[in-house]
Amino acid sequence: MSKIQRYIVLMLVILCSFWVHNESFANPQHTANVLTQKEVIPIDSDIEVFKLTIENTTSTVNMKLSNMVFDKTGGDFSFNQFEYIKVYRDVDGDNSFNENDSLAAEKLAPVTDTTTFAPTAENIHNAIDQGSTETFWVIFKLKPTTTLADQSEITFQSVEVCDDATCTTTPLVSNNVINITATGIQLSYFDDIKPDFIFPGATNIPIAYFNISAKGDDLTNMNLTIRDINGKFSDSDDSGIASVSLVRQTNAVLGADPGEYTPPDDQAGFTEVIQEISSDSVGVWSNTVVTLNAWTELTTLDKTTDYGMWLVYDFGDNIVVTANSAFKVSIMPEDFFGLNTESTQTIVTPTYGVHEIPFAGIEISDITNLSGDDVYDKNTAIPILSFKLKSHQTSSNVKKISVINNGTVPFFAAEGPAENIEQISIYYDEDQTNTLSTDLDTEVGTLILNPDSTNTSDEAPVTLNNVELSAFDNNDDNTKTFFVVYHVASNIEANSNATSNYVTAEIGDIVASGNLGDDTFVEFKASIARNNSPLSSTPVASVELVDTTIQIIETEDISETNAYDGEIKVPMLYLKFKSDVITQAGKLTIKNNQSNFYSRANGITKIWIYEDKNGNKELDDNDKFLRSTTEFTSTGEASLENIEFNNENEFLILYDIGLLASEEGDPFAAQIANIEITEGSSSVSGVLPTREVADITPINNLLNEQASVTIVNSSADDATIFNLNMTVSNPSGTAITVNKLEPKFYLSDKSGLDISYEFNCEITSEGSIPTSLAADDQLEFLFSCSHAIPYSNGVSVIDAYIEYQETESPDQKILLFRYQDGEGDWHLISGTDILQKNITSDITSADIPPSYVTHPLKLCNSQSSSISNCNNFINGASIGENKILSLVFVDASSIDESSISLIRGNDILFQQEELNENMKTFIFDKEVNLLQFYVGEKSADISLSMSDLSGNNLPLMSLNYLISDEIEVTNPLFYPNPYILGSNNLKFGYSISRDNTEVEIYIYNHLGQVVYTLSQTVNSGLNILAIPETEDFMVPGIYICRMIAKEKGEVVSSKTTKLAIY
Repeated sequence: MSKIQRYIVLMLVILCSFWVHNESFANPQHTANVLTQKEVIPIDSDIEVFKLTIENTTSTVNMKLSNMVFDKTGGDFSFNQFEYIKVYRDVDGDNSFNENDSLAAEKLAPVTDTTTFAPTAENIHNAIDQGSTETFWVIFKLKPTTTLADQSEITFQSVEVCDDATCTTTPLVSNNVINITATGIQLSYFDDIKPDFIFPGATNIPIAYFNISAKGDDLTNMNLTIRDINGKFSDSDDSGIASVSLVRQTNAVLGADPGEYTPPDDQAGFTEVIQEISSDSVGVWSNTVVTLNAWTELTTLDKTTDYGMWLVYDFGDNIVVTANSAFKVSIMPEDFFGLNTESTQTIVTPTYGVHEIPFAGIEISDITNLSGDDVYDKNTAIPILSFKLKSHQTSSNVKKISVINNGTVPFFAAEGPAENIEQISIYYDEDQTNTLSTDLDTEVGTLILNPDSTNTSDEAPVTLNNVELSAFDNNDDNTKTFFVVYHVASNIEANSNATSNYVTAEIGDIVASGNLGDDTFVEFKASIARNNSPLSSTPVASVELVDTTIQIIETEDISETNAYDGEIKVPMLYLKFKSDVITQAGKLTIKNNQSNFYSRANGITKIWIYEDKNGNKELDDNDKFLRSTTEFTSTGEASLENIEFNNENEFLILYDIGLLASEEGDPFAAQIANIEITEGSSSVSGVLPTREVADITPINNLLNEQASVTIVNSSADDATIFNLNMTVSNPSGTAITVNKLEPKFYLSDKSGLDISYEFNCEITSEGSIPTSLAADDQLEFLFSCSHAIPYSNGVSVIDAYIEYQETESPDQKILLFRYQDGEGDWHLISGTDILQKNITSDITSADIPPSYVTHPLKLCNSQSSSISNCNNFINGASIGENKILSLVFVDASSIDESSISLIRGNDILFQQEELNENMKTFIFDKEVNLLQFYVGEKSADISLSMSDLSGNNLPLMSLNYLISDEIEVTNPLFYPNPYILGSNNLKFGYSISRDNTEVEIYIYNHLGQVVYTLSQTVNSGLNILAIPETEDFMVPGIYICRMIAKEKGEVVSSKTTKLAIY
């Protein structure tokens, strides 16, 4: 057929079409027409694009639908973007495409711009019955990879209908062209937004961020469903995820990182809440699924706008945290969808995979009742509870632990004197023994209970100091154990309706801060322990408070077989007891059935008692000195008084052995004869005297007590600096280590007062101390000495002091220095010939303090071995209450610490390891030559007396000070006075009774004219002002100084003194 003929035929068809109703096409066999349907095609969805209607108007019986031809005639994508084209027969005749319709034909994976397909021969759903009209739906499905918003023009070119004899093709020329648009939701997630872990109680936490765009068509009725198979969407508001919010980033840029999340606020910002739901929301919340389906603030996603959305969670603060606790975020395609406004089809999003985010925080475990069968009373400390803490995912700092007491004896929280439980201490198990030791373990938190504190009668939040938990890595070293200790006051008042007195302990709120990284910390509460639902041991830790006794638990002989003459602190007995009453004063009596407590060289010279802090039954640096004595009741008995009995104690009884002890030929014995409570009402139970008796036999000193040391003075008698040549011989067959070797100086006689502290001696020869001394060998040292503190006058007797040990026994200490024999005679270790040195005193004042103390004394605000930051103190000064007075000795090694008697006013102070302003104690540290004590709260006279190592009394030291509620100025004075021009700066000293006091100083000349003024704010104690000669008034003359102290601008105290300048 020529082109002209084809054209004529086409024109005839077009003309005929004007005559056919509804733009149908007819031939002798059938009539066919087509209508376009939906132009908006959601990707990956079956969408009807054409409606094809065929009417069988003939007598043909077996009419069937056959080939259909489609062309891409314009636009972006071709048929290769279609999953398939399918044709369905409208079986139920409802004139709508639905699941009841039957597949009549399909073309899978078309690839060209033209595609033709027909029903298969066996398909029965393509029939068009005689005299009937059939409707067919042409369905397109776009691939998920189709570019959203792209368009394509599709032309339905023709349809072919066949009967048993022939097939007739009907060209379709009207309503057969449709321009379709690929629609869908474009979604991109930013996975790096999700946090590494979540702490309980965290709020406004961005879990996910995504860009969402409606492509090709607007979207309404948006629905976002989030799944968590771990079930962490909490039914309550505190045990899981508490709320979920969808928040829009109003300045979002497609594909750009949104930066840090900023929660919405009432002011203009870049975020706004689209929808928020919680466990109270109806129909959209369960443990595993929550649904955001009411985007009230964003009802339509406009196809021309890109949106940025945050998924934001709030978490309850009572989430169970373990090594494996986590929540999951899962959004599947069927979970995130909206409705196309034109196609009215549901549009789903790409999948957001399952992401698991662990919970970080602290897990509490192994809560254990420590009280056992023990019983306690007032003034006791009760170890009541232990527990373990682990920090999961990251490190944490534990800041506060609340302890709950539901017993009949409450926490002290009322007005009046302290009663019931007055203090709570929390210890960290430093040595990881799972056993509380208040010495070896670290006290990390203490709360003094009182009505002004943070506690109530049943809740006590204890603040902890620097308790860090490393991230748990399945290593027990990352688990920390803590102990709770109750301190009972001296008075117990149970609740009025109580039938018994008892306390309980449970764990409430634990507040911590967790490390988010980059030194950023967030505060949270630890796992599931709450004040209103505390965690406890099983059963709950409970202790009844009753009247009890002191029980002796164990005594053991820890002595060796032998000890050397001169050996000190020789272990004898170990004593363990438990006291259910803290007794301030107790007396321990030691029995020696050999009756050789002599205080002289032929017997026991001294008894020591130490608290064995680490329970190893050996004296070491960890142990606590309690008391010592050189004064014995009799040769067979000695008492150590003022011993504190606290809960469970372990004591070591030690002896010093005299230099001539072995000559007696008798052993020494130690036995606990009695424990007497001198204050309190407790009785003592146990076998007394104890069955265990320690004994030890002394053996000869390795160094001969009068033949091992020689001293020669190689200088002139009147030499200010003199040289002493000291030789030490080791006649034994055992190598020794000499740890200390020094000259000794005794006043007037070999039995005289040890005044070695007045002398300065230095080794000027080769060698140093400590040093080794081989068997049958000797060593020689040259000392250069001077009378550095010329306090004493007359004759000094020169001798030596040696401290040594067997080289193979590092824990041993043996002394060799002057001694008193059994007859009372004194002997020098340098032999019978007495070496003397004449000394003179240049001290003319009769009121000078003892020379064994360095001056001035120091007044400190806190206990410390360093007094560099303390103020000077002069006798009689005004000072503030509860300051610490510090005495630095020139050389404390010559002081017998058991002889120290320190009296403050009417109070006798006792030696302890640490100061306590509420206790009558002092500390004495020989290593740093320091004695310290609290001055108290009122004015006092101080008396300090003590003896040297040989029992000679050192000069008595007397002090006094003024403590006043009022501001007072005391002791203003100039020095030197008279002052000679050209000498060092003039100094003006004075004392004030209160810190932060405003003072004014006025100096008047002989005419009454003010020539010098100064105003300053000073602290209590001694204050010293240096006045340089450059001041205008510094000319010869007589001056009057008036000093005033002010409070709130008013003069409250004043003093006057004189100054002479030459």
